[in-house]
Amino acid sequence: LRGGQLLGGADPIELEYIFRGRDYLHGGNKDKQVKGNASQAKDESTTREWSRSGWHANGDGSIPCPKTNYECDHGFLELRRILPPNCISELVCKAKELAETFKLQDAEETLDNGCSCLKPIRNADDINNNTRKAAFRQDSSDNFLYCPRAVDLHNEDLRHFQWHWSKGEPVIVSNVLECSYGLSWEPLVMWRAFRQITNSKHD
Repeated sequence: LRGGQLLGGADPIELEYIFRGRDYLHGGNKDKQVKGNASQAKDESTTREWSRSGWHANGDGSIPCPKTNYECDHGFLELRRILPPNCISELVCKAKELAETFKLQDAEETLDNGCSCLKPIRNADDINNNTRKAAFRQDSSDNFLYCPRAVDLHNEDLRHFQWHWSKGEPVIVSNVLECSYGLSWEPLVMWRAFRQITNSKHD
């Protein structure tokens, strides 16, 4: 917006808006007498001829609300953020510290930083049971996802899982219910288990 790159430009829709003060916009009481900011109102601003929407920036960086036939100049657009400043850089630093703590970067890497289980597959006979095709890009080595079966996992497979997870690659673990005895998503089975838990609490 400050760079003058506002997209769009359709004909504006005129709405009947009554300005009751900035405090009213944030849940406060409305001001009985609303007065504009004199210092900001004096700032000279030029609206570009191509800016049909009326939004533009002043020389000091402030963005006044669009005027309708130069009738009003109530306030200025305030750009706010929800997250604290530098939150992205702090998140990246925390991720690096976490990776160093668990030594995820020391996991074995092959085939130009690619895992051997996701190597380019030449024919259908080479498809591994631990992979699942997710894309059909030509000349690409990341068309497959690591998809191990829960019943086949061992302790050494945790390092393999960590390598894919540290690269931000999705991992799909199938047949999880086969490792959980008595666990089922069938409605009747879940209802019976719920009734048993409820009755045991009353007892």
